[in-house]
Amino acid sequence: MGWEIFVMKSLGAVFCILSLLVFTAHSSEGPESVSDLCSSHVELVEKFLGTLDLDKPELEAVRAEMTANDLPGACRAVLRYYAGRFPSTLPVASPEGSNASMTEADAIREDRFTFYGVEDVVPRSESGGLDWNWRGPTHDREWAWALNRHFYLATLLAAWRDTGNTAYVVTIDELIRDWVISNPYRDKKEDGAAWRGLEVALRMNNWRAVFTALQDVPEFSPAARLLLLASLPDHAQYLRTYHAEGNNWLTMEMNGLAIIATTWPELRDSGAWLEYAIEQLMPSLEQQVHSDGAQGELTSHYHRVALRNFQEFADTVAKTGRNVPDAFQQGLERMWNYLAYTMRPNGHGLLNNDSDYDYTRDHVLEAATRYKRPDWTYIVSNGATGKIPQHPPSVAFPCSGRLVYRENFTGNADWMTFDIGPLGSGHVHYDKLHLSVTIGGRDILVDSGRYTYVRGPWRDYFTGSESHNVILVDGRGQRGQPARYDHPLSGLVKSSRDDGGDPISFFPESLGDPEEALKAPDFIIAPEYVYGRGSFEHGYRGVEGAVVHTRIVLQHHAVAGFLVIDHIETDQPREITALWQFHPECAVIVEQGAIKTDDDGVPNLSILSLGDAAWDISLVKGQKSPAIQGWYSPRYNDLVPAFTAVCTAPIHGSTTFAWHLLPAKEAPKEHCSFSLDKNGWASITIVDSPIPLIRIPLSSKAFPEIL
Repeated sequence: MGWEIFVMKSLGAVFCILSLLVFTAHSSEGPESVSDLCSSHVELVEKFLGTLDLDKPELEAVRAEMTANDLPGACRAVLRYYAGRFPSTLPVASPEGSNASMTEADAIREDRFTFYGVEDVVPRSESGGLDWNWRGPTHDREWAWALNRHFYLATLLAAWRDTGNTAYVVTIDELIRDWVISNPYRDKKEDGAAWRGLEVALRMNNWRAVFTALQDVPEFSPAARLLLLASLPDHAQYLRTYHAEGNNWLTMEMNGLAIIATTWPELRDSGAWLEYAIEQLMPSLEQQVHSDGAQGELTSHYHRVALRNFQEFADTVAKTGRNVPDAFQQGLERMWNYLAYTMRPNGHGLLNNDSDYDYTRDHVLEAATRYKRPDWTYIVSNGATGKIPQHPPSVAFPCSGRLVYRENFTGNADWMTFDIGPLGSGHVHYDKLHLSVTIGGRDILVDSGRYTYVRGPWRDYFTGSESHNVILVDGRGQRGQPARYDHPLSGLVKSSRDDGGDPISFFPESLGDPEEALKAPDFIIAPEYVYGRGSFEHGYRGVEGAVVHTRIVLQHHAVAGFLVIDHIETDQPREITALWQFHPECAVIVEQGAIKTDDDGVPNLSILSLGDAAWDISLVKGQKSPAIQGWYSPRYNDLVPAFTAVCTAPIHGSTTFAWHLLPAKEAPKEHCSFSLDKNGWASITIVDSPIPLIRIPLSSKAFPEIL
C-alpha cells in the first residue's frame, strides 16, 4: 500500500488523542519512544506525515518506510533527516561538571517565571501540566501572553550551552510536550493566552532555536520533536488564515509564517506560505510606515518591534536566495534613520505613547554597518567615529509630527523633542504638544511612560494628558485626534553657507508644500534657532464649549534653554493647569515662583513663568489619591515616584502666557520679558535688548519674526 493512504484526520480527533499524552515535569505518563507513540496514537502520526512533501528527494527514506506501512520507521527517518540537517554544537561542560546551574534557568525549572519584572509560580493542573492561562499576581493578560511566547526557552538553551547541564534540555523537552498537549488548535481566531496571533508568531522564533540546536541531544526526546513538528502546520494555518489586517501585528505574524516556511521547507505547503507572507508584508511596510520613517503607531517601542520583524523577514527571504524589492529595503532604511536621529545623547530612544525607555544605540550601530550609514555611526558614538551628518543636528519628521532639537552630537548635549503630530494608529496617549527636555545629557522633563495595559485608573493616568507636559482645561485632559494627518507638516530648514552669506533654505524629503512653509511653517530649523508650533483643537474630555491650545517652542542661540509660549483660545472662563513632569532622579523645589531642580554636581533646570499669569504651584510625588499623579515608568510594570509641578490658574477668556526653561540651578532675577500687543502679537524680549527675540501672531498661523 502506498504512502498516499496516510491522510490528515480531523484536528479534533487528533487532539483528543493528544490529550492522553500528558508528559510534564511532574508526570511521566505518555510514550517514551517512537514505537510507543506510533502504536498508541496512529492518527497523530498520520496527521504529521500527511503534511510532508514526500516527493522531495531528501525525504526518500521517509517515503520508503511509509510505503512499507512502517509508521515508526517513517518517524525515525524524519528524525534522522532533521538530525542530519541541523547538527548540534554541543557545549563544553563547566569545570563543576554537568550539575552546574544558572539562577534564572533554575527558576524556570521550578515553574517560577518572570515577565515584565513580575515573578510568579505558575500552578499546575491535576494532570500535572502548567496552567498556560495563568495571568500572574496582578492578573495581567500580558503576563499570560508572555508565558505562551516561550522566550524563556532561549534562557534554558543558553544555560545548557554555558554549563553543559542537560537538566535544562529536559525542561525544554517537558515544556514543549506540555504546551502542545495542553493547547489543542481549534481552527478559529482567538484572543486567549495560547492561540492569539502574536503568541503564535513569536513562538516560532523560539521553537526554531531549540529545534535546530538540540537534534543531537538525547534529552530532547523524539516524542517532543514529533509533537513540535506536528504543531507547526497548525501554527502556519492560523497565521495564514487569522492574521491581522495591518499594523505591527501583521508584521510579526507574517514573519512567523515565513520562519515556518523557510525553516521547515519539507512541509508540503511551505512554498505557498512563504509566497503569501511576501504578498502580505511587501505592501504592509508602505502602509504602516510614514514616508519620514516613523511607524504609524508613533510609539518608539513598537516602532522597534515592527522594524525588528520587517528586518528579520527580509533576512529570512534572503536566505532562500531571493531579495525583497528595493522599495522594501528603502523603507527599512527610513525606519532605522528615524531611530538614529531621534536618539537621545545617552543612546536611549523616545519615550512616546506606549513605549519603554529603550536603549537603541547598539541596534542602530549594527544597522549603520549593514546600511553603510556613517552618519548613524557618528550619532550613536557621540561623534567618536563615523562621519558627521551634512545637515544640522536638529531634525523634523513632518508626517509623524516629531521635532527634535539637538545641541550637538556629544553625550552631554542639550536635547528636546516636541510632539506636534497626529495621535498614532495604536498604543496611543493623549499628549499632543508634549515636550521632553534633556540638559547636558541628563533627562529632566519627561514623558511618564506606559506602566500597564490593565484597564483601570493607572492605565488612564499613563495614557492621559495628566502624565504629560501639557495643559489641562477645567482639570480635564485631551480627547482623541486623527491617527494620521492627510498632509505632512510644512517646515523649513536653513543651512549655513561656507562663504558667510545668507542661509540657504531647502525642503527635506517628506515635507509639505514649500510655498505653505514659507508662509506659515509648522517648524523651522536654522543655524541660529529651532522653532516649532502646533495646536490641539479637538476638545477636552467632559469640557463644554470651544477650547484650542496653541504651543510654540523656540530654542535660540541668543538665550540659554527653551522658550515656550502657550495660547488658550476659549469662549468662556476656565481653570487651566500646566503640568511639568520630572525625571525621578530630580529633586525639585519651588522658590519665588520658579520651579527648579536642586541637584548637586549635575545639570539643572529652572522653569520660569513669563507674563502675568497668577499660578498656584504645587509639587506632587507618588500620589495615589484623590487622583493619581507624580509617577514615572521606565518600562512595563515598573513604577517610580517622581515630582510633577502642577501649576493652576483661573482665566477669564482667551489667554497667552509663556515659560523660560533655563538650564540653571539659580535663575537670574531678570532674564526675558513677555508681552502681548493689542493686535494679538506675542513677543519675548531679552533684557536690555531693543528688539524682541521672537514676535508672532497667535490668532492665525504666519511666519514668525525671529531675531
